[in-house]
Amino acid sequence: MGKQKRIEFKIDEKIGSGEYINIANVIFNDSEFIIDFARIAPGVPVAQVKSRIILNPKNAKILSKVISKRIDDYEKTVGKIKLPNEKDGTNIGFKLQDDS
Repeated sequence: MGKQKRIEFKIDEKIGSGEYINIANVIFNDSEFIIDFARIAPGVPVAQVKSRIILNPKNAKILSKVISKRIDDYEKTVGKIKLPNEKDGTNIGFKLQDDS
């Protein structure tokens, strides 16, 4: 295989400032994964979607592996990430739900 070219990322100021999110919803069909990134405030029943990303299944799986690798790298450098206690109901935001 040939040598991979380095990709330069160009980002405009609005995107570069980022958007705080604390909840996401992932849905899929046979040809795509859709991830809605949102922000929700305590006591507010509706999350405001800030960005929607659509990926094909192959790229969704690659993204999952890349994020896992970067989390491993982070924990080796900074320390273990402690997850909140989801059972007490005080944590808003990301939760892994079993759909079965």
